[in-house]
Amino acid sequence: LVAYTAANIKHEIDGEIMGDLLRIASAKAVTWDATPRDGISLRDHNESFYNKVVEAGNNIFDATKLANGSYIIVGMNASNIVETLPRFRSAGIVNPVGPHLVGYLGNMPVYKNPFYPADTFLVGWRGTGLFDAGYLYCPYMPIMTTQLIMDANFEGQRGFATSYGKKPVNSKM
Repeated sequence: LVAYTAANIKHEIDGEIMGDLLRIASAKAVTWDATPRDGISLRDHNESFYNKVVEAGNNIFDATKLANGSYIIVGMNASNIVETLPRFRSAGIVNPVGPHLVGYLGNMPVYKNPFYPADTFLVGWRGTGLFDAGYLYCPYMPIMTTQLIMDANFEGQRGFATSYGKKPVNSKM
């Protein structure tokens, strides 16, 4: 029960961070319409989604002059498209709570976020060091729990806490 509660807290923080990333993203946006045009098969149309992912990654490179996109976060409808693409590899069987890694599109990790608008996807770049970060998440107190305390009615109570700082650094990443 404690591990499950800690996982829920972690996923709530992950969802908060992913929401921040969606709000602050400022590299040139791309759009993709899920409705295929006349004369184009659904499969071919869905595969064109990958072109938009590449375009979004190139927009990051153009805005930052550093690197292309390195991860994707998708809402539920966008996930329906991504998970059926030939380039998609599943992360395997998971027991998700909230946002989670669902697989890889090419070499890019794909995170499914049920709290994103359903048709939304975000391509971002995560660097390897502090000086090429677009967003900083700095936990200074990991998830902590108190001892189980029993009251007079034998009802147990336990507290959980965490503290962290977060800061957008470069919204174009």
